[in-house]
Amino acid sequence: MISIDKFFETQLKVGTIKIVEFVEGSHGLYKLSIDLGETELRTVLSKIAKYYEPEELLNKQVCVVANLEEKTILGIKSQGMVLMANTEKPTLISPITPVEPGTDLT
Repeated sequence: MISIDKFFETQLKVGTIKIVEFVEGSHGLYKLSIDLGETELRTVLSKIAKYYEPEELLNKQVCVVANLEEKTILGIKSQGMVLMANTEKPTLISPITPVEPGTDLT
């Protein structure tokens, strides 16, 4: 269990996927460029290539953990995490209606 204060340290935002690229040499990793309402796109790596085609993800809004420490995987810096439901086919968490990129989740 964590305290509510600890939970609120997590920065959750809605982002729009703008670019999807397969990471060569990986086992199903996509490099996602996500608009979080900032001056540049945020790079997030996600191991969902065996479940989604790039065109299914383009312009899709997703929920992102925006304040995770950067992690370098296969030479690429991942700057967040896309939230998904842990089902047989990972299910992306998305707003029902579109919102501005960078909108905070509460």
